Amino acid sequence: MERRTLAVVCMFVAGGLAKAQHFEVEPVMYRGDPKGSQEAGTIKKISAPLLVIKSGETGSLLVGGTLPIQTPNGITFVPVGRQVHVTAKAVDGGGIKVEATLENSELVGKGPQVNKVETKTVATIQSGGSLRLELGRDPKDLHWVEITVRKAKR
Repeated sequence: MERRTLAVVCMFVAGGLAKAQHFEVEPVMYRGDPKGSQEAGTIKKISAPLLVIKSGETGSLLVGGTLPIQTPNGITFVPVGRQVHVTAKAVDGGGIKVEATLENSELVGKGPQVNKVETKTVATIQSGGSLRLELGRDPKDLHWVEITVRKAKR
């Protein structure tokens, strides 16, 4: 009986601690020549949403769609297009540890095969800071994302 009471009290105290931190994440996706401009048409902004994620959890964005592929276990839907995955976590000193991945997946060949390339980074930034990830070999036709992360206002 005492153990149960103690466990309930401990759970109540732990549950009464500060609420989890949330972050606003702005992954702005581009395609084109990074040395060009939107006005000249050599850079295209693909997407610019605002995601809100809980500290330690991952937010994702898919600009594309899904492709149904038959497997021995049934149909699996595979994402194609560009994806961004961002995890943000508060760290000591007011910083934000950001783990980010940029992927590009595309259908290749006649069969249902998907080719995927990705790049990843981990950085600690201050609220309102940004990081950039690039994919591609052609300097005139790169895919990149500029990710800004800040503490959410509650």
